[in-house]
Amino acid sequence: MKMKNLVRFVLLTTTLLVCSAPFSANQPVKDNRHAIEISIGGNGTEFDVTTYNKLRKTIGIAVANSVLDKLIIYGYGIEGGFSGCVEARPGIAPSNTFVDFVNQLNAIQPQPGTFYSVQRISHCLSLPIAAKKPATVLIAKPDNSIVCTLDSGTSLTDMQEELAAFTVYSAMKQSDGLLNATVCGIPTGQYNVYEIAKTDFDKAVALGFVAWSEIAAFPALRSVLYPTYGLLPFSSLSAEVIRIINQLGVVTYEQIGTLVFLLLPSSKGYQILVLKQDGTVSHTCDCTRSTGGNGGWQWIPSVPGKVCPSINDPKLKCPPHS
Repeated sequence: MKMKNLVRFVLLTTTLLVCSAPFSANQPVKDNRHAIEISIGGNGTEFDVTTYNKLRKTIGIAVANSVLDKLIIYGYGIEGGFSGCVEARPGIAPSNTFVDFVNQLNAIQPQPGTFYSVQRISHCLSLPIAAKKPATVLIAKPDNSIVCTLDSGTSLTDMQEELAAFTVYSAMKQSDGLLNATVCGIPTGQYNVYEIAKTDFDKAVALGFVAWSEIAAFPALRSVLYPTYGLLPFSSLSAEVIRIINQLGVVTYEQIGTLVFLLLPSSKGYQILVLKQDGTVSHTCDCTRSTGGNGGWQWIPSVPGKVCPSINDPKLKCPPHS
């Protein structure tokens, strides 16, 4: 009994978990899958502390009562949270107590602002315990999960099969921080993120992964772009756009019709990046002084005939400080 209480105390006081997005209803236990992958993290807003404590207590009690045989933390989130895995005690079929535990996890419904993923898998990942790791890099790929669709998307365990030729040192689900998780039927904006050796990066890119740094830097701009891109999957922004925005920053933006105009600082002073609805670049507009007439400032499109804002636009002035 003392040992059980000690386990419960350690889990409840030292395991720093954070809770997340809306899931509901009980999920049937699949007889051939006796492990559960749990991922919790933030998208830049406040964590749901009440739900966080409930999840922490649920896991702690399950371990203390010997419902679980294994608890592994894959990695910790950049904005808080963790990804990990628990396995049931060995057996041909999961015990009734394990089924109850799964149902308790699925009944947890965090408030908007955090994401929460519970996925049934056959076994937990085995990550190496390296006394000295090589230089590493974080790579990522969308997990294709859908808001309000229980157990949707690709688990960290299943996607890691694509990286079978590499050593994975840690793994974590992360949110792009742009999506409103209360809107059902849209992508969650969650990515599977893996830590691998830098020497393997180019090979991972060839498999469709991208550097997480290109995505992780973007949430700092969510306050600027959220009204526009809040209901679109982050992956709809092209890599070109992500690199430009991360490098330069955004002064302000405006949506006119189906186009979004982002005002950016540039080597020419200021430039407008015009995006189409699919997140790709339509054209740019440069703030240029007219060579004729009164020599006033105007926005000139990079492609003749394309649309640029009026010089009288209150948000996209040319030049911006005029």
